[in-house]
Amino acid sequence: MSEIINESLEELSFEEQEEENVKQALELINSGKWLQLEGSVGRFCAQYLDANIIVEDIERTKEEGAIEFKDGYGRHTKQPWCKIDWEAFYGNIERSL
Repeated sequence: MSEIINESLEELSFEEQEEENVKQALELINSGKWLQLEGSVGRFCAQYLDANIIVEDIERTKEEGAIEFKDGYGRHTKQPWCKIDWEAFYGNIERSL
Protein backbone atom coordinates (compact mmCIF):
# COMPACT_ATOMS: atom_id res chain seq x y z
CA MET A 1 0.00 0.00 0.00
CA SER A 2 2.73 2.49 0.94
CA GLU A 3 4.48 1.66 -2.35
CA ILE A 4 1.38 2.77 -4.26
CA ILE A 5 1.23 6.01 -2.30
CA ASN A 6 4.95 6.65 -2.80
CA GLU A 7 4.71 5.95 -6.54
CA SER A 8 1.78 8.32 -6.96
CA LEU A 9 3.61 11.02 -4.97
CA GLU A 10 6.62 10.68 -7.27
CA GLU A 11 4.42 11.77 -10.18
CA LEU A 12 3.44 15.01 -8.42
CA SER A 13 5.33 18.31 -8.54
CA PHE A 14 7.24 19.47 -5.45
CA GLU A 15 4.39 21.81 -4.51
CA GLU A 16 1.77 19.08 -4.93
CA GLN A 17 3.86 16.66 -2.85
CA GLU A 18 4.15 19.23 -0.08
CA GLU A 19 0.39 19.89 -0.20
CA GLU A 20 -0.25 16.17 0.25
CA ASN A 21 2.30 16.00 3.08
CA VAL A 22 0.75 18.90 5.00
CA LYS A 23 -2.75 17.43 4.53
CA GLN A 24 -1.51 14.08 5.89
CA ALA A 25 0.12 15.84 8.84
CA LEU A 26 -3.11 17.69 9.62
CA GLU A 27 -5.06 14.43 9.57
CA LEU A 28 -2.54 12.81 11.92
CA ILE A 29 -2.64 15.80 14.28
CA ASN A 30 -6.43 16.12 14.39
CA SER A 31 -6.81 12.37 15.01
CA GLY A 32 -4.21 12.37 17.79
CA LYS A 33 -2.18 9.72 15.96
CA TRP A 34 0.82 12.04 15.76
CA LEU A 35 1.33 11.47 19.50
CA GLN A 36 0.33 7.79 19.44
CA LEU A 37 2.67 6.43 16.76
CA GLU A 38 6.46 6.19 16.59
CA GLY A 39 8.60 9.29 16.98
CA SER A 40 9.20 9.93 13.29
CA VAL A 41 5.46 10.52 12.78
CA GLY A 42 5.43 13.13 15.54
CA ARG A 43 8.51 14.84 14.12
CA PHE A 44 6.94 14.85 10.63
CA CYS A 45 3.88 16.65 12.03
CA ALA A 46 5.84 18.90 14.39
CA GLN A 47 7.77 20.45 11.49
CA TYR A 48 4.52 21.97 10.20
CA LEU A 49 3.46 23.09 13.68
CA ASP A 50 6.87 24.65 14.34
CA ALA A 51 6.74 26.50 11.00
CA ASN A 52 3.21 27.79 11.80
CA ILE A 53 1.87 26.11 8.67
CA ILE A 54 -0.50 24.04 10.79
CA VAL A 55 -2.09 26.27 13.40
CA GLU A 56 -4.77 26.09 16.06
CA ASP A 57 -8.33 26.26 14.71
CA ILE A 58 -9.79 28.43 17.46
CA GLU A 59 -13.32 28.54 16.01
CA ARG A 60 -13.62 24.78 15.61
CA THR A 61 -12.18 24.15 19.06
CA LYS A 62 -14.73 26.55 20.60
CA GLU A 63 -17.59 24.89 18.69
CA GLU A 64 -16.60 21.24 19.11
CA GLY A 65 -14.32 21.26 22.13
CA ALA A 66 -10.78 19.94 22.31
CA ILE A 67 -9.71 16.62 20.84
CA GLU A 68 -9.26 13.97 23.52
CA PHE A 69 -7.18 10.82 23.07
CA LYS A 70 -4.56 8.62 24.69
CA ASP A 71 -0.99 9.31 23.63
CA GLY A 72 1.60 6.63 22.89
CA TYR A 73 2.27 6.21 26.62
CA GLY A 74 -1.40 5.71 27.51
CA ARG A 75 -1.84 9.17 29.04
CA HIS A 76 -5.10 11.01 28.43
CA THR A 77 -4.37 14.09 26.33
CA LYS A 78 -6.39 17.07 25.10
CA GLN A 79 -5.40 19.34 22.26
CA PRO A 80 -7.13 21.98 20.14
CA TRP A 81 -8.27 21.28 16.59
CA CYS A 82 -5.83 22.48 13.95
CA LYS A 83 -6.04 23.78 10.40
CA ILE A 84 -3.64 24.61 7.59
CA ASP A 85 -2.59 28.23 7.16
CA TRP A 86 -2.37 28.14 3.36
CA GLU A 87 -0.84 31.60 3.16
CA ALA A 88 2.06 30.49 5.36
CA PHE A 89 2.28 27.22 3.43
CA TYR A 90 2.62 28.90 0.03
CA GLY A 91 5.03 31.49 1.43
CA ASN A 92 7.21 28.64 2.64
CA ILE A 93 6.99 26.91 -0.75
CA GLU A 94 8.11 30.09 -2.52
CA ARG A 95 11.15 30.34 -0.23
CA SER A 96 11.99 26.68 -0.98
CA LEU A 97 12.05 27.09 -4.75
